[in-house]
Formats: sequence, C-alpha cells, structure tokens
Amino acid sequence: MSVNTAVFTAEGQRLLSRRMTRLFPLGLAAAMIVGVIIAMLTVGDEGVHFVDDIASGVYGGIPGDNSTQVLGPLGFLVPIMAFVIGASFFGADQKTGMIEQLLTWEPRRSRLLLGRITSGAAAIFVVAAALSAFVVMMLYILSSATGSTDGAFDIWPTVLGAIVRSGLTGAIFFALGFGLTVLVNSSVASIVGFLIYVFVIETALVQPLLPKWSVWLPMTNADAFVSRNGVGQGGFFEGVEILNNQLPNFHHGWIAAGLLLAAWSAVACGAAVMVFNQRDID
Repeated sequence: MSVNTAVFTAEGQRLLSRRMTRLFPLGLAAAMIVGVIIAMLTVGDEGVHFVDDIASGVYGGIPGDNSTQVLGPLGFLVPIMAFVIGASFFGADQKTGMIEQLLTWEPRRSRLLLGRITSGAAAIFVVAAALSAFVVMMLYILSSATGSTDGAFDIWPTVLGAIVRSGLTGAIFFALGFGLTVLVNSSVASIVGFLIYVFVIETALVQPLLPKWSVWLPMTNADAFVSRNGVGQGGFFEGVEILNNQLPNFHHGWIAAGLLLAAWSAVACGAAVMVFNQRDID
C-alpha cells in the first residue's frame, strides 16, 4: 500500500469514527423522523403528494428543467453540518497535539494535509448522500401514508441526482471548513464565524439587500446546486415576481453554482496548504 493510499484510508476511517461525524447526521435524521410523525398527525384531508407537493421544482425552477425540492432544508443544513465536521476535524488534532507532530514532519506537510482533506471530503460525501437518501425515504413514507406517491418512480433519476449533489455539497463544505480552520488556526473561531456569516451576513443582509453580490456566495449556490435551480438576483422583489407567476431574474444555472462552490473550497484549501507549509511550531 502506497503512502498516499494509506493516509487516505486511515484519515477517512478516523473521521468516520469521531462522535461528531456520527451524531450530527443522526441528530438531523432524528429531527426528520419527528417532523414526519408530526406531519402525519396534522396533515389535512388532501394529504401529501410526493411529486406535486415535495419533489417538483416550485421555487425559482424553470418549467421542464427537472429541478427538485425533495431535499428541502438539507440544501441549507448539509453545508452547515459538513463545515462544522471539517472544522472540528482539524480542531480535534490541535487539542491532542497532533498538529505539532505534523509540523515536525516538514517534507510531507502538504501530502498529509491534502490526504486529510480528500479522505474527509470522500467520507462526508457518503454521509451526506446517505442522510439525503434517508430524508427522501421518510418523505416517501409520509406521502404513502397520508396522500399519494403516484408518479414517484418516474422522477427517481432526478431524485437520485439531487442525493448525489447533496453529497457533493457536503464534501465541498467539509473541505471549506477544514481549510478555513487551518487558516485561522482555531476551530471555534472558524465555526462561530461561519454561523454568523450564514445566518446574519449572507441570509439576513446580503441576499435581500445586495442580491447582485449574493449570486456569488456559498450558501446561495449550495441551495441552487442541490435543488438544480438557477441562482436569481431579485432580492426582496423576487418573491413578488414568483407570486405573480413571473420567473425571477436568473444569473446562472445549477452547474455554474456547483463550480462556484468548488472554487470557494479550492481557494480555501490552497491557501491552507500554503500557510500550513510555512507555519512554525508554537
């Protein structure tokens, strides 16, 4: 076994064995189960239709573009989960003193860091995709119990595509979280700063007030990529356009959104490798 393969395998197994990696997705899955149970008890007489109510692209989608909203909040929650896991993965090594050991192994700093990023991203891809598949299954059960699943099998390729894109989004945000944590050298600062950015800066400020800027930002593009929708730049008025059956002003499509996400992650990881190569032992 080569060194690269050994590092990739060992780091991936180490990440999957961490409690954070297991408990975060399990917590989201448990919340989904509770939500489905509540929905079963409170849904109206018409019930829930898997295709019409859950899977169809109803917000920002262009008719016929095969967009899907079946993963709903996971387009927002998976990036947060993956970022926190990525940041805490590096932070845990800081607490145990493993980073100090890596800094003494100067010839292979880049290889070790990239091994952790790639193996962790691959592991989180599996975790995020599995969680997304579970959510789809729960929504299918909800529709089967309360309403209708007619036409569900006709759109399974589209739904599977959304699951794969959710996994890719998780992998990208894991790498982003890991890279930013290396740069700031603090998992707490990285996680807190990211949460402030998500809930205050991008969601509450930039998206409604500076929509032309928001089209380039990570969370906006994450939602568009997972749901396979275009990225609009309508700000406050986008909702009015949709209510009036007008398509919002689209800036770019879901493929470009995925490429933008990959670019954000690549920049963070590239900078992290350069900084880590120059870091001294504290």
